[in-house]
Amino acid sequence: ALLIDALGLAYRGHFAFARNPLVATDGRPTSAVFSFLMTIVPLLDQYAPAYAAVVFDAPGRTFRDDLHAEYKGTRPDMPEEIPPQLAIIKDFCAALGLAVFEVPGVEADDVLATLARRGAHDGVDSFIVTADKDLLQMVGAHVTVLAPSRGDMPSQEMRAAEVFAKLGVPPLAVIDYLALVGDTA
Repeated sequence: ALLIDALGLAYRGHFAFARNPLVATDGRPTSAVFSFLMTIVPLLDQYAPAYAAVVFDAPGRTFRDDLHAEYKGTRPDMPEEIPPQLAIIKDFCAALGLAVFEVPGVEADDVLATLARRGAHDGVDSFIVTADKDLLQMVGAHVTVLAPSRGDMPSQEMRAAEVFAKLGVPPLAVIDYLALVGDTA
């Protein structure tokens, strides 16, 4: 299964083209849409998954916001060019026959982790397509994080050995590692 972090890929695409943004003939921004499709279409071809899901953050507050008033308080607002592109990305996902998930009150990361864990329970190998370090904690026997390509660098399959090589800790210790190094997430 391919489990795709939609907003993470949209952000990457937006900022990858920040100096020279892509725009449609009517002036609408398209950098995030272009980058999203240029990332997932080759992965769909390469992995030919039996299952694929694209997960978006639902608008509004999450349960974490209710637990901690300052949750993500240092994070800047979403650039105004991204939200209009999310609807286009959803349309493309529908055209490609991909399942789209958006769960109110729950972050996309939690939905991705739940889908991966359920798949692992059923013996389904899952690839979480994200650049988010937090999701490295999910790596295990049936779960691989697939870090999207950058420039000329191909996508990287992050299994336990790659997580350890990158961070110096096993997947189960990723959250502790991030807390100790002061990651703002």
